[in-house]
Amino acid sequence: MDNSATEVIKIRSARVEDARAISEVHIESWRATYPGIVPQDYIESLDVDVFTKRWADRLASHPEMLIFVAEAGERICGFASGGPSRAEIPGFPGELYAIYLTPGSQLKGIGSRLFGAVVDGLLRDECNAMYVWVLDQNPSKSFYRRMGGQELSSAEIELGGRLLKEVSYGWSDLFLAADQTRQRVRAVDKSR
Repeated sequence: MDNSATEVIKIRSARVEDARAISEVHIESWRATYPGIVPQDYIESLDVDVFTKRWADRLASHPEMLIFVAEAGERICGFASGGPSRAEIPGFPGELYAIYLTPGSQLKGIGSRLFGAVVDGLLRDECNAMYVWVLDQNPSKSFYRRMGGQELSSAEIELGGRLLKEVSYGWSDLFLAADQTRQRVRAVDKSR
């Protein structure tokens, strides 16, 4: 049972020792979100040990990446990562790489808090605009619109032998995004 609705959620910078828990959240989220969108054999091939090695490397060797975890008690129930843009999108020097939550942790304000942590981190790094890529069929893509993202463009990517459409959303003013996110988090906290 997921008690994150009643537990205090702590957002903190990720540590190398969080790599396995991050990997478990990452894969659990994919397995809950992408059946019927991404080929099932691709989803089933996701391996916690492989992901753990990747996340441990990112945490140990990529200080330019911002990686945050959400803890409910002693359990990591979500994470977000961001940093410098990995593609040349004029006017958007920052990128939100990912936000993933366990299915039972969704729709509780945790994603908003993780989003805010990445925004604040980018602002500390003197980055005032960011974008994110999300699969067009991802049922959670509306989250980015609710967070104030404006659709920028679309592209096709290949996953598991299937071409899938991705959509990018952008925030051209992260100071505004930070203010709106804080208001959203306060509203969620008051409703508890």
